Amino acid sequence: MPRPFSRAVQYRTAVSDSPVPEPSAVRRMSLLPLAAVLALVAMAIARITGPSDLWDQTQPRTIAYTVDMLVHGGESWVLARDAQGVLATKPPLYNWLAAPGVALLGRQSEFAHRLPSLLATIAVVVLLVRWGERQGRGIGWLAALAWVAMFPTIKLGYLARPDMLLCLVMFIGWRAATAAINVERTAPALRRQALLYWLAFALAAWTKGPAAICLLLYPPILSLVLHRSLAPLGRLYPLSFGLPGMALAGLWYAIAAWISPEHFRETLIYGEVVGRMTGNGPEGGGEGPMAIVIGFPVMTLYFFARFAPWSFLALLGAVALIARGERGERRWRASAPNAELLGAVLWTATIVLLFSFSSGKRADYIAPVYAPAALVAAWWMLRDPHSPIRSRPWIAVAIATVGMAIHIAVDRRGSVVSRPTMDHIEALVARSLAERRAAPETPLVVIAQQLPHVAVLCGDPAPADNSQKGLRAELALHGRALVLVATKSVPEPVRTLLAEGRARELWTMPFPADAAKGGMTYPAVMYEITAPPKDPPSD
Repeated sequence: MPRPFSRAVQYRTAVSDSPVPEPSAVRRMSLLPLAAVLALVAMAIARITGPSDLWDQTQPRTIAYTVDMLVHGGESWVLARDAQGVLATKPPLYNWLAAPGVALLGRQSEFAHRLPSLLATIAVVVLLVRWGERQGRGIGWLAALAWVAMFPTIKLGYLARPDMLLCLVMFIGWRAATAAINVERTAPALRRQALLYWLAFALAAWTKGPAAICLLLYPPILSLVLHRSLAPLGRLYPLSFGLPGMALAGLWYAIAAWISPEHFRETLIYGEVVGRMTGNGPEGGGEGPMAIVIGFPVMTLYFFARFAPWSFLALLGAVALIARGERGERRWRASAPNAELLGAVLWTATIVLLFSFSSGKRADYIAPVYAPAALVAAWWMLRDPHSPIRSRPWIAVAIATVGMAIHIAVDRRGSVVSRPTMDHIEALVARSLAERRAAPETPLVVIAQQLPHVAVLCGDPAPADNSQKGLRAELALHGRALVLVATKSVPEPVRTLLAEGRARELWTMPFPADAAKGGMTYPAVMYEITAPPKDPPSD
């Protein structure tokens, strides 16, 4: 185990690698903070004002959980239901953070449902700047710029899903583990880092469940690479902090098992973990273990494609770090700032490799690697003598600007369905809400399996109660109702009332042909029911 360095030695080592820049270089670096801030603002404005994609990427389930918590309370705060009545498959931390905004702004507010992702995006930018600037002037700002100016951040940064929140807590956990292991610190400082690490681990488990295992795998790998020993793992206080942290991480699963043992066994364990890893479950693609072998390179390709062009610069940074180690520059390698860069490389490789062994593969699985990888890319661009950007940071700004423009244009145009179809869906939501406001005493029930997010945003009952049974309950209670139907056939209660003359069609909105790509094939029809059925049939 190498002798620990004092802070003074660490500082001198870092400075020896990064000479004091000339005044002209300082002026050039001043461009980076402005570019990073503008990029963040541009991303937020583009996504908030762009077309709604709330129907896409399981977001209807996420927003349904939040509304179900607010409407039903009780057990729903731990194990909520979506608009189809299916119990939650992810822990509830994201929904807890979204609930105050939704309660304040209303369930129809997309901004409220997406707010935790946007705030997490801003927090990651702040941390990138804070930690990156310790590597050298401009590195933090350039890392933040590179991280914002890529498709995953532009997409996930304003998405009603827990991915960006997971990026934040895992970024914090990665940094805390790295800070504790790479150099010896005073006991109070180590306790702070260890507490922060285990808290981040528990929060990651409460955000996206099994993904938190990445934080457990990383410290041993870092310790072996830096110190050729596992002894430094003691700096994370595995007994005093680790055991409570792991207990807290598993608490949601324990409560979920108590509420619904069958859901815990069949969905949370088999479907989400075993089936995903073996390829035999619904989340694993159903292609069996061979899917792991055939798709093994996919996650690596995702990293280079989704993080381009910064992914290739991060690779150059990783090569530079490894080359210095091979030259025997142990003092440089053991210094706190540079060991952190090596930790970012190890973190990236660990997560990409881990998820390569999963038969089900999606690009967002490796989203937590991009922030640390951005630090490595920025370091190489501004500190490596072979970098053409070292004295020309405006090149990085130009690349980021072009990349952001392309990504935002693609997002606004539509990557799953066309912009006209997305506008059509927004118009349907707006028109439904207008009908509801025009008749405030009349409840609106949405029976539209192909558009479950409309039931969450517009329906008066809880998301799962927007059904034929829920319609009968609303009619029995209020004597009248509005019903938005987007199914293959008219639901039986509505069909009966239409035949009896006690319901009428208000309007119909067919979907464009392109909507079929998003699973929307049947027109949406708004009905008004003015009297309850005399003898409502049972389900």
